[in-house]
Amino acid sequence: MPAGEPVFLDVPEPNAAAVALAERHGMHACFETARMYTGADPRLPLARQYGITTFELG
Repeated sequence: MPAGEPVFLDVPEPNAAAVALAERHGMHACFETARMYTGADPRLPLARQYGITTFELG
């Protein structure tokens, strides 16, 4: 990545360590997303996830 280019990371709010990591590197919130499911909540370990890799929009 070229120097000076913006970096975006979608950190799950329940992962306090990931939020702290982003803040330590001068990152701040610029937008928010909502997690929605068509069925039951799959009970993903959000406190262990550091970034979401895809957005399914529609």
